[in-house]
Amino acid sequence: MSESRITADTSMAEIAVLVSEALERAGIPAVLSGGGAVSHYSDNEYMTTDLDFVSVASNKSIAPVVAELGFVQSGKDFSHPNSRFFLEFPAGPLTFGDRYIDASETATLETQFGSLRIITST
Repeated sequence: MSESRITADTSMAEIAVLVSEALERAGIPAVLSGGGAVSHYSDNEYMTTDLDFVSVASNKSIAPVVAELGFVQSGKDFSHPNSRFFLEFPAGPLTFGDRYIDASETATLETQFGSLRIITST
């Protein structure tokens, strides 16, 4: 996949899938959470421009993977020249209160664009 695949018209959902699948292929589990997950579950009634993927991997490991999609790191964020959506990778592990959630315990949803590892709404 290359930067040309992402255009100004590429939806948040499609970008989330592209990123999720690229990270999975690289062996980096990352779970879409935050506003991006809320947007997905609310059918975009809540819209955000940032996609938060929680991962135990470092940004140093993640950067070359998302660079293949055309994302460029600036500080803690990754932006794309063709898109208003940007990526953040909050440090994992994923937790709710005191409960640790392993990435393998999270949902992988099949969407019209492909597979998306995402936190569940429950």
